[in-house]
Amino acid sequence: MNGLVKNKAICETMREMSKEMMKSGLIEEMVNDAFEEANGVEDMEAETEAEVNKVLAEIAGEHLATMPAAESHTINLPAAETVAAETERTEAEPDAVEEEDQELNSLQARLDAIRQAAS
Repeated sequence: MNGLVKNKAICETMREMSKEMMKSGLIEEMVNDAFEEANGVEDMEAETEAEVNKVLAEIAGEHLATMPAAESHTINLPAAETVAAETERTEAEPDAVEEEDQELNSLQARLDAIRQAAS
């Protein structure tokens, strides 16, 4: 089989083909760039985006003009004493936190058991 196939000739042909394909790819890129420049594709995109932004600004302006003014209210913040009392109450209930932790650990153990059974 090696006697029938001329490796040197095939390698040379493949090299030439590779060069020609590279040239054609570069030429195609150059032609596409030239067409884009001639047609002004980049300028058209910028103009289109500017026009869309202008229309959106007009629509938003009309919509904002018809909206009623925002009302202002005062917000009563809890006093520092109330916040401190909440913190003390939370700290005084460690049993509830421990119960939640135990429940979560129990659920996690059950989930692990189900996963092991499924494998």
